Amino acid sequence: WSSVLFRSQSVRYEMRRAEFGKGIARTTFLPSFGLNATYARSHNEASLVYGDFSKNWSGTIGVGVRWNLFNGFSDRAEVERQTLLYRIAEEEYNDRLRTLRQEAEQALLALRAWKEITAINSDNLVSAQEDLRLAQERYRVGAGTLLDIINAQANLTRARSTFIRAKYDSMIAYAQLHATM
Repeated sequence: WSSVLFRSQSVRYEMRRAEFGKGIARTTFLPSFGLNATYARSHNEASLVYGDFSKNWSGTIGVGVRWNLFNGFSDRAEVERQTLLYRIAEEEYNDRLRTLRQEAEQALLALRAWKEITAINSDNLVSAQEDLRLAQERYRVGAGTLLDIINAQANLTRARSTFIRAKYDSMIAYAQLHATM
């Protein structure tokens, strides 16, 4: 069940990644701004370059704006590609939710069915116990045979086995429902 949980989280993260990719692709239509600064020292003599720092220096500061107006529709194609990737991831996420919902419903139905089967097998167990008691009583008064008692004991053993199996199957169905939830 941990792989189911991992897969569910993986699909959710893929959808978020696609959403970020779509947002990043849209930023290509926006202008980009830049700022740069330089500082330089120069002179013909090395001692003057590394000597007095208040002389022989130059500096520049620049601001730039870059805006790509047309690049052969590649920006638009990238936005469409990222949008499609987002839609695919979103559909995978929704499909995973539908699958989990269906698994939960099936597990709930299985649990209900096993509870009903367990109740029926409980009644069968009580009936088999009563049949054994009656067979023993008939044998005690001379109206029954030893074979009737052996058959009643075999039926009781079978009823106990079926009841226990139904009980454990019911517990397994509960665990599956719990894991799905």
